[in-house]
Amino acid sequence: PPFLELSIGCEICHGPGALHVKERRRAAPLRGNIDRSIVNPSKLPGWLADNICMYCHQGLDARALMPGKGYADFRPGTPLADTLAIFVLPIRGGEPPGDPLLQHFVPKTLSQCYVKSGGRLLCITCHDPHQQPTAREVPAYYRNKCLTCHTEKSCALPLRARLAKTPPNDCAGCHMAKQRVQQISHSSLTNHRILARAGEPLPEIAYHMTTPEFPDLVYIDAIPQAAPKPIPPLTLFRAYSQLVQLNSEYAAGFDAALDSLAKAGSDDPAALMMMGLKLMSADVPRAQATAAEYFRRAIAAGSTDPQNFELLATFQVQSGKTQDAIATIQRGLQANPYSPRLYRALAALYVAVNAHDDALKTMKKDLELFPEDSYMRSLLKQTENPDGKAGCRPQVPR
Repeated sequence: PPFLELSIGCEICHGPGALHVKERRRAAPLRGNIDRSIVNPSKLPGWLADNICMYCHQGLDARALMPGKGYADFRPGTPLADTLAIFVLPIRGGEPPGDPLLQHFVPKTLSQCYVKSGGRLLCITCHDPHQQPTAREVPAYYRNKCLTCHTEKSCALPLRARLAKTPPNDCAGCHMAKQRVQQISHSSLTNHRILARAGEPLPEIAYHMTTPEFPDLVYIDAIPQAAPKPIPPLTLFRAYSQLVQLNSEYAAGFDAALDSLAKAGSDDPAALMMMGLKLMSADVPRAQATAAEYFRRAIAAGSTDPQNFELLATFQVQSGKTQDAIATIQRGLQANPYSPRLYRALAALYVAVNAHDDALKTMKKDLELFPEDSYMRSLLKQTENPDGKAGCRPQVPR
């Protein structure tokens, strides 16, 4: 289904709650000085509490699941790194950092408030997931959060000047000013790097966040103060698959991870598809046939990637097996019923074999789901009104 839950439920932050509900309903005595039947983030070590927030709120460059894990496998109170690895690109000297507004944890750790508190500034220090202040309440609400650590005399700006601002005496508005988000039109978000003064440069630590294990990446959910654990090749492949889209210098890491999986005989669908794609450009005997076999194996292993089905269908068409190609695309739509590119491919194949009624049915189904699909709308018009149109035989999209 598109959504596993109707909303953000209690168990997202507190873990499984059946035992807690059962014990509280029968007023069972607590086992110790806190209720251990449920996870209370405020009672966890700080990094584990932040891991709960990072599960949803930290992303941007690469999030890669561990082998055999899904997002539903994370349990609050356990290291997030057991479920997935989160990487960000390192900040290089002389280069502006990436947009800080689409991530929160890393900018927070570069704040003096975080550094001087010994890392005790947590997400829940300022944010209460159980309540959302109104726009009118926001300045005073977060000002009171600041005053749990600071005093009225902490600010170098005179009180009269602070009161003259709109809204008045707004700590967060001054020290965590909202900025425009380039990736999202007409939006602004709060920069979570708390600044003493506007324009404050990044601290030196910002340029030294990599480790010997990952000299070209920042592994931000690594378990702190623990011996580094090797990242499984499959997780590295998943991470580099995302990173190489951002920066071509990560191609070597991507190739190394893919080669490692190939040597290990991986049956991961995404890895198998990439092995096939790599072979397509290789100058080796039977490269094309072997690539097609990789695409078949990826589908058999559970691939739902529309490109995988399109690639196999293309090889089948080239081999004169158009009916097999139609069956492949139909199977792809069973696995991924909301893929416009697969509907386009299927419609094109039906047109190619003069299956007029099936082509029309496919086009209309696509437009029912995606009424904005101008390509399919044009193709439907040509197919319904072929007079004067010569040879309407579009190719399978690549």
